[in-house]
Amino acid sequence: TLDRSSAASDVYKRQAQGADTKGAGTPVNILTHDGQRLHAQLENISDNGLCIRLHVPQTISDTQLVHCEINFTDFEPLSLDAQVRYNKAASQIPASRVGMEFSSLSSLTRKQLSQWLMKLQRHHIRTGLPA
Repeated sequence: TLDRSSAASDVYKRQAQGADTKGAGTPVNILTHDGQRLHAQLENISDNGLCIRLHVPQTISDTQLVHCEINFTDFEPLSLDAQVRYNKAASQIPASRVGMEFSSLSSLTRKQLSQWLMKLQRHHIRTGLPA
């Protein structure tokens, strides 16, 4: 059987390679446990986690817990905690892709996230973009 961290790592590696892109380009602010503030862009998001692109390679260790604020267009910002599962420097440009799994989402936060994901999926269906 696969352990959860191995399975999560595989998911985030797939996301970092560009699979299942949703919400790409949305600004994300990250606050690390040591108080470092990072600005990133959303690569993709699901109800379980997200993948971001940091424009300057940063050292965020795997398993580090961070606070994220996702600034959706036409939707309230979403604040949540996530655990870093994958961090890889991008090839040919000075950037990093970081995969994270959401940690302890409140029922309200989970509801807000689900509403935004449904809104995004409806938009993709109407415009013919991949969901």
